Amino acid sequence: MARELWEEHGAVTRLSDLGLSVPLLHEALMRADGAAATATPFHPTSFEGYMRWAALVSAARESLTSLGWSFDDPQNLPRAVDPSGTFALVVSSGDEFTGVTYAPVGSPSTKNPKGAMIKQAVEVNEQFTLDLGPRFSPPAPMTPSSDLVTWFLMYRYTPNEVFAEVSRPIAMAGAHVSEWAERILLPTVPRDPGFVFPAASDEPDDGDLYNVELSRRA
Repeated sequence: MARELWEEHGAVTRLSDLGLSVPLLHEALMRADGAAATATPFHPTSFEGYMRWAALVSAARESLTSLGWSFDDPQNLPRAVDPSGTFALVVSSGDEFTGVTYAPVGSPSTKNPKGAMIKQAVEVNEQFTLDLGPRFSPPAPMTPSSDLVTWFLMYRYTPNEVFAEVSRPIAMAGAHVSEWAERILLPTVPRDPGFVFPAASDEPDDGDLYNVELSRRA
């Protein structure tokens, strides 16, 4: 569920407001798909999904830094930070309602459960929405911190096409995002018909597989 839904020309305009574009994001999605294609039957079952996520993080951040963005990894949460230092973009796989308009209440949602850093980010987004309303506009520059507004580049790959959206979460149900202030739907991307889609796996397939907290032994 989203309070504002952007698609087609409206989505292009809203992405531009955030310093993003459909071609940039599509290129990153396809580069990630190419990286995932290096998986073989000998790799762990989670490799294909994790490689796609990691390559998408890398491709998106590489392209955005050429536009003046920066990046950081607070507590192992990889982010791209916009030039004003007011909001960040993170990458996550999504469920079957990612990238489509007909999402029921509580959807779309992140495919995998999220950890403490995402929970904190969603709480910051929720407070921002309560204070300033649902529409986000980058304010004056500030020093990057863990209290940035956070947007998700959320994706879903099917045998024939890629679905994706850039959305701002404001609530969670348990360890999954369940409500969005805004959803910006990207046009779908056709996939290479020669690509062999891997068998479904219940293994985590994005960064939360490696989201662990370490403490010093006394």
